[in-house]
Amino acid sequence: MSDGVIHIAIAVGSALLSATFSAGIALGMLRRVRTDVNAIGGKIKAAERDALRRHHNVSLVLMLAAPIEKEREICELLKEG
Repeated sequence: MSDGVIHIAIAVGSALLSATFSAGIALGMLRRVRTDVNAIGGKIKAAERDALRRHHNVSLVLMLAAPIEKEREICELLKEG
């Protein structure tokens, strides 16, 4: 083999190795970003679920603590919110 062919083979090989390494890094970063986005989505979903639960608990306490003659009025106020 001539020196030119060997140099071309080495250049092509190193370029392929570099491209493979870069693709692996990009894939790892993409997986990390996806994991982070899923974690944020899970936290948002949990916060929304907790807020709905708390709203229900507060509504129930208000209805139980209300005098019987004011139950209808409080019920209407809770429907607006």
